[in-house]
Amino acid sequence: MSMPEPSSAAAQGVTQPRLSAGRGHTAAVPIGQRWGEYLYFTSIVLAVVPFGAVHAIPLGLSAVVTCLVLVLSLGRAVTNPAIGRLIVQAAGVAALLTGWLLVQSLSAPDILPSHPAWRSVERDFGAIEPSISINPNATAWSLIDLATPFLSFVSALILFGNDTAAARLWRFLRLFGLGVTIFGLAQFLILPNTILFYEKWAYHGSLTATFVNRNSAATFLGLVALLWFGEFLGNMRRLAWRDLADRLSSFRWGGGDDLSHVLRAALATFLCLGALFLSTSRGGLIATTLGFSVVFVAMDGGAAAARPGALWRLLAGLGLLLMVFVLFGGLALQRLRVQGADEDRLCTYLSTVEAIRDNWLFGTGFGTFANIFPLYRDPSCAGIEGVWDRVHNSYLEAILGLGLIFAAPLIYCASRLVSTFRVGIATRRRQRHFAAVGLGVLALVASHALVDFSIQIHGVAMYWVAILAATAAIALGRSGRVM
Repeated sequence: MSMPEPSSAAAQGVTQPRLSAGRGHTAAVPIGQRWGEYLYFTSIVLAVVPFGAVHAIPLGLSAVVTCLVLVLSLGRAVTNPAIGRLIVQAAGVAALLTGWLLVQSLSAPDILPSHPAWRSVERDFGAIEPSISINPNATAWSLIDLATPFLSFVSALILFGNDTAAARLWRFLRLFGLGVTIFGLAQFLILPNTILFYEKWAYHGSLTATFVNRNSAATFLGLVALLWFGEFLGNMRRLAWRDLADRLSSFRWGGGDDLSHVLRAALATFLCLGALFLSTSRGGLIATTLGFSVVFVAMDGGAAAARPGALWRLLAGLGLLLMVFVLFGGLALQRLRVQGADEDRLCTYLSTVEAIRDNWLFGTGFGTFANIFPLYRDPSCAGIEGVWDRVHNSYLEAILGLGLIFAAPLIYCASRLVSTFRVGIATRRRQRHFAAVGLGVLALVASHALVDFSIQIHGVAMYWVAILAATAAIALGRSGRVM
């Protein structure tokens, strides 16, 4: 992605470059910044490629690299006060949750309230050291899953805290996501029963790319599709419709004009949405539809719709989505029509709510759902079988594990991100598509978390927060006000 000539507008007295999506940058990048960015990109690759980092080794490597990036970036100056405040606030939320997990894991019976389950254990097996968590080891290990995305978000805001650097992160996320998508499509068409270099052990007939679960793959593919759709809309805004006939007559696929960028972004969006439909994920399809709807409203709603060309952009975007829907939507829609609502999950939700009623104040310990759920599992639910180690609703699982304290950071983080992207939509006219995509990916993941656990997969979470960081940095690029 290249950066055009610097504009005369300034943010807090610092001149900011005007972004131009899809082109290579011209300004030289200091070697320290360049290696910091490469290291950050590596943390994302390590999180996504090896099965979404659901196993200990890639998870640990991704976490170590993320911590290293944060340490190396701490000495950098943050010139935008609005981004500086967002960094401090994100770090504060991370510190609060980390501290609470440590408290849940402590064995201090005279100071902290312990879970009632420890009493029966003590009665049967003698003296113990109880804790809030029913499995303190699991809670301590889950700190990696909880804290690493926050650390990644903070380090990304520091490293990519201006328009030029954030555009490089945006470009990497688009191209890397497209690479994973193309790999997933090729593997699904050529070796449909394999995942990476192994034989598939689940979800045969569904495209899962580098992920194990089709719903996790669908969330990732939906995020990539939104990135490319934002690129499509951003280039459409610069396309001179009066000269379109001349541009078509002289069009070259590898050219660097606006029309070439529009068509390449449209093709990439088409591929990502096609892969999403081939995953046959019902929740992923619905959540991505919601994300695209949010982007449409943010880009061309209200006063924005009156701008010249807005109607053409809207019609072109809708036409692209309709074409993909007609070609690839049959599999996912057939599964949605035949299977309908998942009664097994509904039954699990009700049992989890019952567990929350008994542990609403302090929780059972983060990461302990698999330990506590058998005590509340409803035997009358004939459809439930096997071992359930996830609720398939990230909010219910977090409330059960963390207790009432989870409500405050959840509401605060959601409102803070929404306000950030609203500022970007209102103030970044040429770069409105970045803020709109940020709002769209927030809606996508937040809605899918109601019916699945994709955000609890490390690879999905790390890719998501990287998008949030890039779009937030650009959204606040010309804002220094307190929000």
